[in-house]
Amino acid sequence: MTGQSSNGTGVMSQSPPNDSHSISVTPTSSSLAAAMSPGEVKNRAKEKTQLGKIDINTATEKELTTVPGIGHVMAARIIAARPFRSADDLKRVSGIGEKKYAQIRPYFQ
Repeated sequence: MTGQSSNGTGVMSQSPPNDSHSISVTPTSSSLAAAMSPGEVKNRAKEKTQLGKIDINTATEKELTTVPGIGHVMAARIIAARPFRSADDLKRVSGIGEKKYAQIRPYFQ
């Protein structure tokens, strides 16, 4: 078995066999971000969404996906269903039932 060591970039390189069988890895900023769960990464962006601030008829997909419960697919459906007379019309979007509507409604004007 061969030993492995970091070459300073976080990439493993082969070294001659030794008796310690230790592995040394230098963390990088990308590896630290990878250590966060997808939920933690998403929640950081969604924490910034303020209630009642999004205009349902002009919001971009990026803005819509900051709302908890709205992903890229749902944002695309909302954009395709425009124009809305009010945010209450979100109920006509496929995939938005009473439960989802109750979850996302406070974020829209």
